[in-house]
Amino acid sequence: MSETKDEIAAERDQLRAENEQLRGQLTTAGVPRLENEAAPRRPFLSEGERQELETYGVTNSPFTGQRLQADEVRAELATSDDQQGVEIGEAAPGLAREVPPTRERTPIEGVDYVWPSVAPGVLADDVKKA
Repeated sequence: MSETKDEIAAERDQLRAENEQLRGQLTTAGVPRLENEAAPRRPFLSEGERQELETYGVTNSPFTGQRLQADEVRAELATSDDQQGVEIGEAAPGLAREVPPTRERTPIEGVDYVWPSVAPGVLADDVKKA
């Protein structure tokens, strides 16, 4: 069964009126409106990330993809409003992971290696001529 445009508009208007009536009842009951309130934000550090920091000394942020080191996270937590009391222990000596150095960016945007090449991002002279 397909609905007409007018039927859909009438149902929408009826639902909006019902919502306004319910909002009015909430206001009368003393419940504040939450229209302008910001959406709840994700805590900076999840429990899984905290455990990885204590075990290995580093973790990857699932939202930014950034590699976080325990010292950086401790500094961020010290200024955090909602996670100020969270403590991160020292990484286990045999399991601590070294953070690899970041690679230099190549002059060619989005290209790390082109075969045949003489260095990352640099084409060999004979390839350039072809």
